[in-house]
Amino acid sequence: MAISSKITGLLERSLEGGMLSGELRSDMNASAVSHALAISAIGLTVTMKSQPDRTFVDNAIKEIVTLLE
Repeated sequence: MAISSKITGLLERSLEGGMLSGELRSDMNASAVSHALAISAIGLTVTMKSQPDRTFVDNAIKEIVTLLE
């Protein structure tokens, strides 16, 4: 199993737990969201290497979190 599969699996299980507990919307697709979060994390890692403006990064992270609400 590739590391990316392990990460998305962990994220998916965490999202499903949050959905069951009522912390997250119950209508979200946990599998799709876990993949989107993993891809966002990879993109953020690459972006951070170019030392972007902190506001740019903060805004991106806020939007990612907003998608989970």
